[in-house]
Amino acid sequence: MVDDSRCVVDLARSMLAFFEHESCGQCTPCREGMPRLLRILDKMCAFRATAADLDLAMELAEVMYNSALCALGQSAAMPLRTIIEHFGDEVKGHLNGVCATGTCSSHRVPSERRRDAHV
Repeated sequence: MVDDSRCVVDLARSMLAFFEHESCGQCTPCREGMPRLLRILDKMCAFRATAADLDLAMELAEVMYNSALCALGQSAAMPLRTIIEHFGDEVKGHLNGVCATGTCSSHRVPSERRRDAHV
């Protein structure tokens, strides 16, 4: 359970980090898509993402959902899709440097990645 003191963007980032860690990397949507989505969510939490980044994230999430070989790859896209559908204002706030809960900051250091992703 999560209450309203937790940032939904950071929550989605945490969930995606879990999915990336658990991924076998066998299919291209997971191997390439998860690190890129994670990088975009890191940028959002650091208030460095743009509307183009969000559009790219949504496109990647759609591709992953439709073409991943297993349920893990398909499920990895769901946190992002869900927060945009239900918490769109909070997501857009991150594009404008505002975290509704105040937990994200511009000084946040993106978490380490197992694989390099260029976004």
